[in-house]
Amino acid sequence: MSKRRYNEKIVDISGETIDIFEKSLIYFSEYEVGYMEKKLP
Repeated sequence: MSKRRYNEKIVDISGETIDIFEKSLIYFSEYEVGYMEKKLP
């Protein structure tokens, strides 16, 4: 595999990883806010 193709693959994979990471962060923060609101009397 050529070096250029290899770099493109890495960028692609890291881009997808960051995308999943951001989505889970957003999901987690929304979940936490809802959880805290329920805990408050």
